[in-house]
Amino acid sequence: MVRLELEQTRFSPYVLMDSDEQKYIIRGRSIPNNAKMFFEPIVDWLVEFKGKVSHDFTIELHLEYFNTSTHKYLDDILRIIGSFHVSTKVIWKYVEDDDDLLEIGERLQDYCKIPFDYVIVEED
Repeated sequence: MVRLELEQTRFSPYVLMDSDEQKYIIRGRSIPNNAKMFFEPIVDWLVEFKGKVSHDFTIELHLEYFNTSTHKYLDDILRIIGSFHVSTKVIWKYVEDDDDLLEIGERLQDYCKIPFDYVIVEED
């Protein structure tokens, strides 16, 4: 499977989807000007990967801030991951005092029915 890696910018997060290394990460700030253009390659990669995944799947999400269009794509991404026929998990990283981000993670977990591990990290 082809590795997908997108470098972080001021407006978009770092993304790594690497099935060979079994590393799946979305990290940073996500306020892209065109969320569809940014997230569609990730969604397409996951849809293609769905039929090929044969190992447990854990994705690390460490978003310091994201807008509503990003939230919509997170819903889509987690729904796709939840349809994998393997054990799945989300590692949701957040800064200790960011109760809003923790609450968003909890709502996403309820929506997608994937187990979340909540990990407190230090502010960058």
